[in-house]
Amino acid sequence: MKNYNLFNKKISSNTYVLLLCCLLLAPSVVSAQLNGFAMGQLNEIKRERANNRVISGDILLGHESSGMAVNHRSTQQSLTNITSLNPLRFCFDDDGYETLAGLVGSYVVLQYKTPKRASFLECTAVNELLDIYPALNYQSQENIELESDSISLQGSSSSGIKFGRLVKATKSRQQFREHLLTLQIGNSGNQFKHFVTTDSDLFDFAIECLKTGAKVRVHYVSKIFNSPQHVEAKLHVWKIESIN
Repeated sequence: MKNYNLFNKKISSNTYVLLLCCLLLAPSVVSAQLNGFAMGQLNEIKRERANNRVISGDILLGHESSGMAVNHRSTQQSLTNITSLNPLRFCFDDDGYETLAGLVGSYVVLQYKTPKRASFLECTAVNELLDIYPALNYQSQENIELESDSISLQGSSSSGIKFGRLVKATKSRQQFREHLLTLQIGNSGNQFKHFVTTDSDLFDFAIECLKTGAKVRVHYVSKIFNSPQHVEAKLHVWKIESIN
């Protein structure tokens, strides 16, 4: 049997550079994985091919929205330009079909991850379903607010408050931990606004608001960031109020 000992062979300079680049890029590839929550109406589940155990489904984000593409620039360095689609599409295994069939038409909360596992490659959706359950009837017991103590208001170009429902929360595994929040503007419809937060407590509070469908006020500051590729304005959340 041959012993393939790489270090006992001569390696060309090009091969060495390629191997070095792969090692340096490996952490960023892993960190590009995203975990998220979304709230909306379970619109459809379907088997894309006969005799296929992988099923796809989608939810219409928020309350009484319709399908449309929402283009925005991601704050994730490895995902520079992405499109957040409404409806949000996902893949799941055939074992969960009966459970989801009973939820079609209902408002639900789903937990998902991106990218999906290799066994789901036949599914055209990019997200893999981790969990799904009914939304909590848009009930907020009391007015609650949480303010971040890690966001500086200095250096901001503008600030403001937006009203609506938090319908999507995506947790980043990247080094800078800029988590994404999507707000459905107003009581219903197809207007969405995208925010970021680096505060883990504020992000967790946003998820709780999402799960109950609570109406919220999102306080934000806009900050300008320069990079070699572009100049980008990010809306940083510094306070969230849930309201009845």
